Amino acid sequence: MGIFHGMTNMGGALLAIMAVTIHKDKFNARYMIAVYYMTFVVMQTAVILLADGITIFYEGLILSPISIMVYFIFGNSIFNVMNNVIFQFGMNLFLVLYAVVLMAKWMNLI
Repeated sequence: MGIFHGMTNMGGALLAIMAVTIHKDKFNARYMIAVYYMTFVVMQTAVILLADGITIFYEGLILSPISIMVYFIFGNSIFNVMNNVIFQFGMNLFLVLYAVVLMAKWMNLI
């Protein structure tokens, strides 16, 4: 899955489906997603480095601290106040919206 994601930037939605299906506890699901996404990042970075070189990452290095701050201010706080039922509902809602967007894109509506 990591190699597939690294070469196509696809596979993340499958990971989310797999994680929430296998793990009903939000902490275990988040752990599984984090480990797999780290694999995705390593594989995708290797593909990009081989294809384009390091200069493509300069903008990301500048923006990374902003995303870290947003995570610690909002993302982690929201995650900690959610119970497992709300987490499962949110993940299912995200996946349905993702499927709708993919279908709309496939039908050239967006």
